[in-house]
Amino acid sequence: MERMIVAFDRQTVAQKISESLKLGGFHIAAVCGSCAEVLRWSDQRQVLVICGFKLPDGPCASLAELLPPQVPVLMVASAANLELVTDARIAKLAMPVSRRDFIGAVAALLEKNRRTDRRPPRTEQQEALIRQAKALLMAGGGLSEPQAHTWLQRQSMRHG
Repeated sequence: MERMIVAFDRQTVAQKISESLKLGGFHIAAVCGSCAEVLRWSDQRQVLVICGFKLPDGPCASLAELLPPQVPVLMVASAANLELVTDARIAKLAMPVSRRDFIGAVAALLEKNRRTDRRPPRTEQQEALIRQAKALLMAGGGLSEPQAHTWLQRQSMRHG
């Protein structure tokens, strides 16, 4: 997921950030000037969105809500503006920032997202099967619910 979308309301800022990322060895998929452009580029693609506090067609906090959950967002803005953002999914970086610190923050965010488990949530059918397995272990094996849960986890790890 080394591809990135850079989105700022001022094109000069977007270009400077894009150039810094390219010098840092990152691939820029697009430089956007609106939330709508970002949504078009992020559709069905694994990317990182780096944005300012707002774009002409809306705040970037609203944009983050519209993006798929697997698309991380790094907001680069003044400390005062960043305080207004409460969405925990948005990583924040206060300006001004040195190029080295900026590249380091982007690399750290990418590494964090690589390590994050991206499995889809369980279906209701899968949840029901797990509950049934726990009930059988509790009834037949005399295990408590936490013990049955742990036993199932271990078996799952052993057998894939």
